[in-house]
Amino acid sequence: MINRTFLGESSPMKTPFFILAVAAILVAGCRATKPEAASTAIVPQPTSSAGSKYALLPRAVQHTITAQAGAAEIKDINKVPGEDQDYYEITFRDSAVAPTLYVAEDGTLLNESAPSAAGAPGDLLGTNAGGGVLSTLPNPVQRTLQLTAPGAVVAEVRRIQGNVYEITFQDPALHPKMYIAEDGRLLKEAP
Repeated sequence: MINRTFLGESSPMKTPFFILAVAAILVAGCRATKPEAASTAIVPQPTSSAGSKYALLPRAVQHTITAQAGAAEIKDINKVPGEDQDYYEITFRDSAVAPTLYVAEDGTLLNESAPSAAGAPGDLLGTNAGGGVLSTLPNPVQRTLQLTAPGAVVAEVRRIQGNVYEITFQDPALHPKMYIAEDGRLLKEAP
């Protein structure tokens, strides 16, 4: 009998085993190793663009900025620690059109030199919804005023019957007289 394996021929049982062994070696050799977790850890970067900073602001601050500057392009926003509360400093690309704003976390405009709302005429008392003399009003009254008449130019504020504020606007046709209770409730008429 002639030994066929000696002559280079293989038996039918050895061929599948050989192919499987070669395939296993190739698969094991091609398998990528996982890099160390510490070397691929993603380090979060601080938010640096003005748009992303704006998106992270409290809603009341966003409303005040929009009411004061309209669509003016924001250059930068910084949170500044204050004595009583923190506030935001908002600078604009064109400071002649929109000067720097200082806005409290509750949306109250802190700077006296704030511009009127975009497109609005100059204000009579140097105040508009959320700023100047109005910042001395109770917070609930300020919030109601900012929500119901954002950017409206206030002509006069009077306290009537102890806990109700009568607010008269420069343009009564656009913004009729408003009565706001000390707790922020909007009243339909004078008490």
